[in-house]
Amino acid sequence: MRYFQKLLCLLILVLAASFGVGGCVLLYSDFSVQRSRMAAANAAAHAQACTLLQTEILDLQRRGISTGDAALTARVTAQDVPAALWRGDTLVCATLEGLQSLPLGDAATVTVRTENSIYAVYASDLQGGLRLVTAYDLTGLYRDRNAALMRFLLLEAVVLAAASAVTALLARRLTRPLAVLTDAGAQIAAGDYARRTDLHTGDEIEEIARQVNKMVRSIQELSQRNIALAEVNNRMEMQNLQAQINPHFIYNTLDNIRYLIPTDPQRAQQLIGRFIGILRYSINNTKHNVPVKDDLKYLQDYLVIQSTRFGANFSYEIDIDDACMEFIIPKLLLQPLLENSIKYGFQKKPCIHIRVRGWLGEDALYFTVEDNGGGVDETMLEQLRDILRSDEVNIEHNGLQNINRRIWLGYGGDSGLTIDSTEGEGFTVKLKLRLGGM
Repeated sequence: MRYFQKLLCLLILVLAASFGVGGCVLLYSDFSVQRSRMAAANAAAHAQACTLLQTEILDLQRRGISTGDAALTARVTAQDVPAALWRGDTLVCATLEGLQSLPLGDAATVTVRTENSIYAVYASDLQGGLRLVTAYDLTGLYRDRNAALMRFLLLEAVVLAAASAVTALLARRLTRPLAVLTDAGAQIAAGDYARRTDLHTGDEIEEIARQVNKMVRSIQELSQRNIALAEVNNRMEMQNLQAQINPHFIYNTLDNIRYLIPTDPQRAQQLIGRFIGILRYSINNTKHNVPVKDDLKYLQDYLVIQSTRFGANFSYEIDIDDACMEFIIPKLLLQPLLENSIKYGFQKKPCIHIRVRGWLGEDALYFTVEDNGGGVDETMLEQLRDILRSDEVNIEHNGLQNINRRIWLGYGGDSGLTIDSTEGEGFTVKLKLRLGGM
């Protein structure tokens, strides 16, 4: 339901209520005005009747004519207004049946209701112990008011019925999308992330549905990325584990230790400690993501063992800023790159040097692994770049591909791995880990 429809619904209810209250106020206000005007006219008429009767009585007395009950009755009867005349507690005459029995008391003005009529009754004392009472019929005024009130109540009933119908219709249009949205939320909460809510209400309910769909898509994509990341992590951990405990690595490391024991037992003991640390770190599957400083300790142990194996033909340097040490990265992230540099570097050159760098940029954490090995030509470099961009697993060069996909799945955006090489001069791998990932 559109926003203006909800405002219209509220406006209808307010108008219906205002119509009822305002109508009653206007009706009774008009009645009060008419009642006041009639009261003023009746009071003036009563005063005129009293003056006229008093004048006639004085005139009769001046002329010496008797002012007995018969003469007074004649004078009262001659007036147009229903009246009753009292001499003390004795009724002289009454031109309206029942007027003498109206409960006046000592009041000058009262409103009296009989079985069929309503009267405004006025009483005034005259000379000679007389008391004149006049009655003015208000039945028509009250009957007109009641008729107008009944018509208004019927009209108000119609207005309220129409307002209720319109409000119910608009409320139904509002609650139906909410019911659809609630049902979708229940299915999504149950794990149905493929559910989409298609609403076209043109208001904020549609916007909520659109945002829910966007959220569910994000959850679905994140879930798929997590599954893919777990698969890549498992695959890489298996590859790293195989690389560390394969017979060649074990044989070469133990052979180096055997050689060092008689000549340099202290160094042999240190090498054994590093070898044990490598195996323990590789086999431990309780942590998939670790601080940079933890992975750096592993890399140093690995490079020391390789340096012991190749001797003067192998050298390395590590330059990672202290600001990077506490950032969380995938476990064993850089080791495959070092292994590639050693493996392919010695194929073309007898001596190689590896440099590992790490620094914190404005929006990402960066690492580079550079070697001065034989590198690759332009054709092979483009093939490797194509492999990095491809989703299909490449058996021969899946190490670089796995690292690139692992970074992208974990950090998103433009995170990933880029490579560069000049044949005969070396090979460089750069990693970008966008801040906020993992």
